[in-house]
Amino acid sequence: MKIEKLEEIAKAAKVGSQELPEVFEGTVVAVKDSYDEEYDRPAILVDIDIGDGVLTTVKWTPYHLRTVLRYLKDFGLTELKEGQRFKFRKTAFGIGYPRPVPIEYLGERK
Repeated sequence: MKIEKLEEIAKAAKVGSQELPEVFEGTVVAVKDSYDEEYDRPAILVDIDIGDGVLTTVKWTPYHLRTVLRYLKDFGLTELKEGQRFKFRKTAFGIGYPRPVPIEYLGERK
């Protein structure tokens, strides 16, 4: 197998949020509407490139979005979109497991 193909496969690496460091930087590569059927509520899925092509996907429900929105508004942002860079911190909520939340806006990907 050619090295280029192996590199392509390696870039598809995905890690769960429990495997991430407490604080990390990443670039939003996709924002998708979703639905949490288990709990009958809307959700947002955000794919984040944390470097070297390694991705993580974060699910924010309305409960998590209250916190996320506070930060996004403090950054002066009017939308969450592909190419935005943030510093994230894993944040514990009253439900579920800790989720990465943007704590600092680092600008747009160049």
